[in-house]
Amino acid sequence: MLKTEQIRSNKKNLFFKRAFPVRGYLSTNQGALPKVTSPVFLMAEENNSYDKFAVSIFTTENLNKDSKIGYLPKNFNQIYHDFLKLGGVYSSYISQINMDSINKNWDFLFIEIRLSIDNQTQFNLLLQSNNIPSDDLSIDKWLGSKPLSQSKRKDPLIPKYWWLL
Repeated sequence: MLKTEQIRSNKKNLFFKRAFPVRGYLSTNQGALPKVTSPVFLMAEENNSYDKFAVSIFTTENLNKDSKIGYLPKNFNQIYHDFLKLGGVYSSYISQINMDSINKNWDFLFIEIRLSIDNQTQFNLLLQSNNIPSDDLSIDKWLGSKPLSQSKRKDPLIPKYWWLL
């Protein structure tokens, strides 16, 4: 999963970015088509009977049902659901519209989400979502580390998750 995601940092925050298709587009939205680069807003759904980690996607900040455009895919939504419940800071927008889509419920709209990870609890969510043990990994170590050169990464003595040390 990490190869399709981007992890960046500055000296204060870790940023985690990923693009997703919007699921359920036709069944939830009867309004106008959103534009590429339009912001979207996320909401963790507490009482969704189909998915306990459901994350709704809206085109307006007031999160009313008329602005709902769909959901995050079920197989990737738990980190985002938990992150939103923790009050995490994020930004997201429409990144692509596939006008050639045959199944608009599956691959029509795509969004990009950028999480700003600024504490250990949020960092642990990121690690868990990628099946990385968090025993000795801290956000402070990660933010203070410098990336290893390509030649050092091939060294078998370098830990598997060197970039998080």
